[in-house]
Amino acid sequence: MTLISLLQNENTHPLTNNINFTLSNFWKDSLSVPETTYHYYNNFKKYGVVSIRSFIPQNIYDQIAQECMDSLKNYSIRRDLTENETGDSPRHMFNVRRNDILKNSPTIDTIYQNHLFLNLLSKIAGEQVIPCPYLPEQFLITHLSKPGDTQGWHVDDYAIAVIWVVKAPQDPAAGGFLQIIQDCVKSKPVDIFKTIIENPIESYPCIPQDVYLLKTDTNLHQVYPIRKSGEERIILNMTFATESDLKKSHIDHSSIELLWG
Repeated sequence: MTLISLLQNENTHPLTNNINFTLSNFWKDSLSVPETTYHYYNNFKKYGVVSIRSFIPQNIYDQIAQECMDSLKNYSIRRDLTENETGDSPRHMFNVRRNDILKNSPTIDTIYQNHLFLNLLSKIAGEQVIPCPYLPEQFLITHLSKPGDTQGWHVDDYAIAVIWVVKAPQDPAAGGFLQIIQDCVKSKPVDIFKTIIENPIESYPCIPQDVYLLKTDTNLHQVYPIRKSGEERIILNMTFATESDLKKSHIDHSSIELLWG
């Protein structure tokens, strides 16, 4: 699939015009001023993660959060697995796959393909960001619901993720926060324990109602396990590709198919 065809495949759902109007009105002319996104671009390059919540209108966030909760109620599947490419790192969670999300989540699908949203991501990432060409990986809802639930150390097949935080513990002692080891993965499988010992781990709070951009293909990352009963973490993960992803000779999707198939 070519870059042009991916960008031309924007959803034609009636919500598209409404979302275009909402984003254009919310942003006005701010994105045409380089200083507006330079700070975000700088932090993304420096840390591999940056909040973009200030660019998201509240009504769009609210619609996406509600669609996540509805999808979890109707389609969630319990997963208790390990990933051998990263030292059998654990996955303990409920999730909802893309095809089930599509059944009743028009806002998620529409914003994912929206050209204005993609343009924002591209400005902050510093390169062209496009919808993931491997459809099952485009978006996924995950729910950590009890102590021990986690999304253990891993890297993604594609370069960019946008994480919509629906619920998360407000006390770091309850777990559920993000951890990153930057620029440490050149190929798979990953020697996870050697990597952890030899590189600094950076931790970031997972704030309810936040939306953050994450570099995911070379940065090893995990969600720290939930530690307290009654605490939970619910997020929508949107995966995006870059032009450099499309130039790769081969991307192996077998781990994703094993985990979420």
